[in-house]
Amino acid sequence: MSTNPPEHFYTVTEVAALLACSRVTVWRSINNGFLRAIRIGRSWRIPASAIEPKLQNRGER
Repeated sequence: MSTNPPEHFYTVTEVAALLACSRVTVWRSINNGFLRAIRIGRSWRIPASAIEPKLQNRGER
């Protein structure tokens, strides 16, 4: 039986800092379906697996 390590989740503010954009841009991306996020209580969290492709694409421009 293999166990996967737990996935890391980022806050909207952390994602905005990583992508060098505003929190509003991150919210719009979530609402438009461009960025996967889950709701935990009253806050939203973005899984690291949803951010990694966007960080990799930044270097290809």
